[in-house]
Amino acid sequence: MNIETIKTELIQEVDQLFQKEQKQSLQKRIHTKIKSWSQQVTETEELIQRVNCTLQHILQRHGITFKDPMEKEGFTHHIEPTIHQLVLRNMKD
Repeated sequence: MNIETIKTELIQEVDQLFQKEQKQSLQKRIHTKIKSWSQQVTETEELIQRVNCTLQHILQRHGITFKDPMEKEGFTHHIEPTIHQLVLRNMKD
């Protein structure tokens, strides 16, 4: 398993996903009021779910499974910073 390949695919797919959404929602964001804290938290949680779902699809597409919890933990340790960067980059103000 090449973690760098998985990271690259994850970044590309999430960026494509959100580029499409940004074009569609630009007009809505112009007219949107300031969101409450709970709304922002909910949107962030949904974003994290979408990034994780995209990652799961990539892992499945490559037939990647983890033999034991230690292997999964090692993968998680390497991919977590990428997920955090994607979430921060795609959060809506």
